[in-house]
Parts: sequence; structure tokens; C-alpha cells
Amino acid sequence: HVVGGVSADHYSNGSFINCHNSGAVSVEGIAATTGGMVDANNLQVGGVTAYYHPYRQNADQIGEWIGCTNTGNISIKNIKVASYVMIGGVLGYNQDRGASSTNFKDCGNSGELLMENISAGKNSFEIAGIVAYNADSESSFTGELVNTGNIIAKNVTTMASKTYIGGILGYTVKPIANAKSYCNIEAIGLKGKVGMIMGIAYASGTKATNCSVGG
Repeated sequence: HVVGGVSADHYSNGSFINCHNSGAVSVEGIAATTGGMVDANNLQVGGVTAYYHPYRQNADQIGEWIGCTNTGNISIKNIKVASYVMIGGVLGYNQDRGASSTNFKDCGNSGELLMENISAGKNSFEIAGIVAYNADSESSFTGELVNTGNIIAKNVTTMASKTYIGGILGYTVKPIANAKSYCNIEAIGLKGKVGMIMGIAYASGTKATNCSVGG
């Protein structure tokens, strides 16, 4: 299941420039089981876009995310998901597509991210104020990324060994700079890694520089 405030699933070449969502994004009561439709086992939600995986032919083609913001609250309740969960204030999942290169610049979120009564499967579980899961090894983060939306996880259980919550990024393979995370993160009883900037920096050399945090 793929749910986005502006676009749910972006597969073709293209960029998001000055895209804004102010409407509430709500997902409630989905039961996903194995063997269903494509992505039926997964839940990806983004304030702007849930799933971004453009296919580009060469390294000269760059996908841009510039000046995109979400101010709408995101509410995920009463859900059982068999596999992946990726919830981002701006983008849920940025996938690595070979020659792709994605630049995020001056994006922000001020909407609350609320997850309540969720049972998740054994694969990855990520929540973040800007991008939940960044798997693009050629991506970059420039300008300012700002999150002021609180992240709340209530009665959330997961069998995933990879459980990451970040004020800006949940999981990332690329470094970040000039990010501002001014939010509260509440994840009582949820086992995993929590960071005000990143949940986890998964690749060597991935770090946060010149960033500031506050609740």
C-alpha cells in the first residue's frame, strides 16, 4: 500500500519542485498479508510522495527535490503489515535505481507523524520527519532540511531487526549537513535506534555535520 499527499508512486523520470501538501494523510485499518498484489505486503507513506524510484539512463540525469514541504498531519492507525513500513514527513522511500542521482534541497515538514496500534513484519521499519528510507547511493542533501513535526509511536510492535526512527532521516547511506530537527520523538516500548537527525547512518562515511536539534 502506497499513500502520498501529492503523489503516491513516482516511477518515471522527473523532479519535485516547490511541491506542498497541507492536507491530512490518514491510513487506517489495512491488513496486508503475504502473496497479495505487488507492494501489498508493504506500507509506504509520505506527506508529499510515498515511493520515489525514477529510472534514469545515465548519471547526468538528476532527480531534484527542491523546496518541498508538508504541513499536514500524518496518521497511521490499526494496521497489520507483513513486511516493510516506511513513513516520511516528505518522502517515504527513495530507492536506488542504478544510474539515479537524487538531490534534496530546502525541504521541510511541520506535520505530526502518529503511528498507533501497528503490527509490522520482519523486514525494515523506518519513520522520519523528512525521508524515512534513503537507499540511493548517489543521493545528496543540500540547503536546509527542517523538521518541526513530532513523531509519536504508540502500541507499535515489529519483528524487524532494522527499526530506525529519525527526526530527519530514518535510514540513509549518504551524509547530511545543515539539517534542523526541532521535534519530540516518542517511541515507548519500540525496540530500535532513534536519532534526532538520523536513525542510522548505514554506510561508511555517512555522518551528520553542522546540524542542530531541539525539542
